[in-house]
Amino acid sequence: MAHISIAGKVFKEPELKFFDSGSQTCTLSVVDREYVKPKKGEAEAPGQFYDVEIWGKYAEIAADRLRKGSRVAATGKAEWQEYTNKSGEKRRVLKVTNPSLTFLDTKEEKEALGGGSSAGTDSDIF
Repeated sequence: MAHISIAGKVFKEPELKFFDSGSQTCTLSVVDREYVKPKKGEAEAPGQFYDVEIWGKYAEIAADRLRKGSRVAATGKAEWQEYTNKSGEKRRVLKVTNPSLTFLDTKEEKEALGGGSSAGTDSDIF
């Protein structure tokens, strides 16, 4: 199984799901560079997107601490997944499962993004 380390910004709000079994998962979409909407006629250069999937007790911590725009680093198992989007286009995404996360935002950046829990240090790792 391949392992990967990525660092970037959370692209959309984390999604926390609970299951009947009592387990939970948090899914993040992380982009490795800033997306800039192209001007008319310019090529699109959106960066690389990665889905990060966190399970168990750390799922709730990640959902509480991270927001769209939060900076995070993740190291974990890499799995390619293919799907067809609503427009019928085939897409391929690299999913990082069972990651070790490091929160990279400073206290000021966390507050500017709307907070989350203030417990912990500026670079929490789990």
